[in-house]
Amino acid sequence: MPGHKGLGIFNMYGYGELMKNLVNMDITEISGADNLHKPKGVIKNLEDKYAELYGAKKTFLLIDGSTAGILASIMACVPTGKKILAARNCHKSVYSGTVLTKCVPTYVMPKHDKTSHVMGEITAEDVRRILEGDFRDKDEIYAVILASPNYYGICSNVEEIAEVVHRYGKVLIVDQAHGAHLKFFEKNGYVDDLKKDSVGERNIERGDRNYRYLTYPRSAESSGADIVINSTHKTLSSFTQSAVLNVMTDRVDERNIFDKLQLIQSTSPSYILMLSLDINADIIEKHGDEVFENWKNNVKRFYEQMAKIPEVTVVEDENLDWTKINLSLEKMGIDGGTFEKLLTDRGIDVELAAGNIVMALTGIGNSLEDYDKLLDAVKDIVWSIKERRKSNLRENVDCNSRESSVCDMDIRRRRSEIDADERKETCGDENSTSDEQLNKTGCKGDESMIKFSVEDSDCISVDKGFSIPKPGEYIGQEGESAEVYLRDSMGCISKDAIIPYPPGIPFVCPGEIITEECVKRLLQLMGENKDIFGISREGKIRIIIGEDKQ
Repeated sequence: MPGHKGLGIFNMYGYGELMKNLVNMDITEISGADNLHKPKGVIKNLEDKYAELYGAKKTFLLIDGSTAGILASIMACVPTGKKILAARNCHKSVYSGTVLTKCVPTYVMPKHDKTSHVMGEITAEDVRRILEGDFRDKDEIYAVILASPNYYGICSNVEEIAEVVHRYGKVLIVDQAHGAHLKFFEKNGYVDDLKKDSVGERNIERGDRNYRYLTYPRSAESSGADIVINSTHKTLSSFTQSAVLNVMTDRVDERNIFDKLQLIQSTSPSYILMLSLDINADIIEKHGDEVFENWKNNVKRFYEQMAKIPEVTVVEDENLDWTKINLSLEKMGIDGGTFEKLLTDRGIDVELAAGNIVMALTGIGNSLEDYDKLLDAVKDIVWSIKERRKSNLRENVDCNSRESSVCDMDIRRRRSEIDADERKETCGDENSTSDEQLNKTGCKGDESMIKFSVEDSDCISVDKGFSIPKPGEYIGQEGESAEVYLRDSMGCISKDAIIPYPPGIPFVCPGEIITEECVKRLLQLMGENKDIFGISREGKIRIIIGEDKQ
């Protein structure tokens, strides 16, 4: 991201000169410019345009990203100290919202895909089970919030979830930050209606890797959600930090959302960001048919070409937003971080590398040449690795027939050595820990802890994708804080969210007991130099003291 991918799309549709003079658009609430916090002119007209594009009852412009929309939605829908049901793989802004409102989170876990080893959908049945139990206890949850698509592009069945949520009288908030384009794919007829088709054709014939029937999930706007927040900058053509919040039903008080946005958003909103939102809406309104048709066709062609490269597979799911290209390196035997570096060396930046998966986030501004560049890079990397492995195997001693058994043993030994060397070169030696890594975990001099964290973890192995440890019990967020080393934190109550990023999904949320499993997994990620919010350079975290765990 961002979805515009640079000047290309703006030049194509007549905004090139404007982009060169953006500094002159950096204005404030002068005459004719309207006011975001009391819109009645051009800003109100733009909100109305987005409401029409998305089929919303009311749209609010966001200049502090989807984060602002999520915070305002939680504050507007959940009274202080009450409960919210949140998907555990929500973005970190949801957990920030629980801190601001002091609401009590209850979590519904996403399904784990056993084939791709990524986090999948939230099911309506799991939501029903939790809401039913909560309703019986008379301690009602006020709202349900989930991300769809999730970070990998897997969508939940929002229509089924909405039916359950509304049956129990709750509000459904959908963080569609990664799916701002889905409504327009839907308008152009690319949605997955094949499940209801009497012909019964699937959207993918997996056995033949035939992408002829590539179709997309429905948008949350068309599936019964009450509030939908879209990061238009992630996949569409507005600038980073711009987004929109769509109110879809009368279950939500528009005025209350507006009031909460006053508390969250800057009183000096960026007119450059709002201008980019205007340009984005204009491109969709005037050129949408062409833009989304090209995008769909380019993605389809990419998958068709990738099917010819058996060494690298694509993650397939019937609920997948196919604009998120998830490449699995499991067959190649290398990790996503290594593959990401090899792509970067070839001029390609990807959105995510986790475990043995690399995710490339396509956008409205990607050209056919961009997809071809990625394809060529994948082919080149596969060829290079295969050639290196062939070269290594040719170094084996040429034994004669009398020594065939010895030769076979030597070849097997040599292959094992080669594989081990390659793993060290590409992934690092998992049995060695540098002083730098030890310092980062705060565990210097305690090699047993590092070994324990890597080898004895009962989480899903990191080389199989990004997994979320089972959360600890929620105790509460009140109390003084103190710092401890992560390795010493098991059983403590976390003051902050501890979040590996990407993908921005908390392992530990504020007010939760830190479990042994979480400590193991986090130490493992730290040893791999992953970015983790909530842990200091010294390997320390903040815990709550003075809380009674009983």
